Amino acid sequence: MAEEAIALRTIGERVKNYERQFKDLVKRFAGKKGWYALVALEILKISSELSNVVDDVRRAAEGLLSELASKVDEHIGGQVRLVERHVELLKESQAKLSQLASLLEKIAPLVREALLPALDGVRGATEEAKGVIEAVKEDRKALEQAISLLEELKGGLEASLGDVSSLVKGLIGETRSLEEKATSLSEAVGLLVKTLEELRAEREELEELRAELDKREEELRAREAFLSERLKALEEARASLDRMMELLTALRGEITKATDTLKTRAEELIRLAEDFSSSSEKGLADVKAIIRDAMNRVEELRKKEEEILKREQEIASLEARYSDMIARERRLAEREAALKEREAHLAREKEKFEEMFSAAKQQYDELVKLSGEVRKALSSVRDAMGRLEELRSALEAKERALSEREQEIAAKMEALSEQREELERWREECLELQKAADKAARELEELRAEKEELSALRSKLMGVLSSAEEKLEELSEKVSEYEQKVEQYRARLDVLREVKALEAEAERKKAELEKLSTRLDELKAEIRALEVAKKQKQAELEELEREIGEREATLRRLERAIRAIRVGELGVGE
Repeated sequence: MAEEAIALRTIGERVKNYERQFKDLVKRFAGKKGWYALVALEILKISSELSNVVDDVRRAAEGLLSELASKVDEHIGGQVRLVERHVELLKESQAKLSQLASLLEKIAPLVREALLPALDGVRGATEEAKGVIEAVKEDRKALEQAISLLEELKGGLEASLGDVSSLVKGLIGETRSLEEKATSLSEAVGLLVKTLEELRAEREELEELRAELDKREEELRAREAFLSERLKALEEARASLDRMMELLTALRGEITKATDTLKTRAEELIRLAEDFSSSSEKGLADVKAIIRDAMNRVEELRKKEEEILKREQEIASLEARYSDMIARERRLAEREAALKEREAHLAREKEKFEEMFSAAKQQYDELVKLSGEVRKALSSVRDAMGRLEELRSALEAKERALSEREQEIAAKMEALSEQREELERWREECLELQKAADKAARELEELRAEKEELSALRSKLMGVLSSAEEKLEELSEKVSEYEQKVEQYRARLDVLREVKALEAEAERKKAELEKLSTRLDELKAEIRALEVAKKQKQAELEELEREIGEREATLRRLERAIRAIRVGELGVGE
């Protein structure tokens, strides 16, 4: 339960940090279901992976440091033990050689004439052995100095490895944060590109609508010209109709007068016909023809009057339609002016959006450039780590070479121990020889006449001399071996010089690491500046979203206006 409470507390803290950093994006996508929990889970996964990576790097660095420290300690301890063993063996050999010299001095009176050159050779060998011992002491001092230098180098390497590990951890964290910021900026740029594509699509639609409006405007202009011509013709026809109406009214008056006169005359004629029944048939036919003509003219005049009334009704309907067309043209002109104003506003908004998009693109390019510089810095750090690995491998190779040399020295020490055993046997033989010489001296003092024993003693002494010559040759071989050891110690001194060179290289790498740390501080400052710029860009994105919403509202209003215009045009077509 405690672990679950701690996990829930860490989840809450990370979610709060994430909300503080990406509050605007959370507001933008808060309406989408499941997004918040998905983001929290992804953040937990990323944080757990980062913590695992950091723990792995820490464990690897600690393991490497512990292995390197243990190897250095083992190597230094082995070298110290080996040098102490060599010194003890040399002291033992020196003591034994001194004992051997005393024994040889004891038997010198007996065999001075034969062994004097051999003793001189042994003395020279002892002096050379003393020189070798002094050289070994000097080598021991040099090895102690080398051990102190190696310890200092170990401390410097541990400190530099700690600095490198902390720098690598910091760089890994910074690269993670930069990658997250780059992804968030790429998402923001993607949203900007999407909105730009939408605006481009809207612009294309507006251009299509504008083309349609231009086409409609041309059609309306053609219709206006046609209607103006029709209106001119109508005005001319109206004027002619007015003149005709005046003529018709005049004719109507005349016709009414004529009809009245005809009616009166007909009545008079009827009365005359009734009164003058005795008149001739020819006069009656003439009167009937005149009356018939008058009635026909009256009918024609009535028909013309009806046609004139119909023409007046048509003219009235044409005038009403003309007034409707003029009103529609006025409304179309007003809508066209509104559309032109909206196009100008959209053009200004488009320029602002393009400026904002170019600024965002420039910021994104700067971020890409910064990420490239960070990658270069990381590659340089990796190169430095590779060089450190190479140095470590070189040190391991030198350690292996030193171990091989230690094995060789151990083999030589075994050979020296075997030679020491031979010297012990030779010393025992010399003691026996000394005893025999003492016994022979006593016998010479007692029995000088025993020549056979003296000859046997001489032969034995000659064998001892031959064995002494063999031992001297062995000593000369040992001296040559000591010279080889001196050369090996000189080679070790060369190795120490190489270690000093490696220490100088490590100092140089430390200076490079200090430069990298300064560069890391600069990158952190740039990252903080980029975070400030990111906040500014987020504010600009919010402003841009608000403007996009306003544009969408204006576009919806434009669509409604265009639909209304289309409906109006359809009404005109009808």
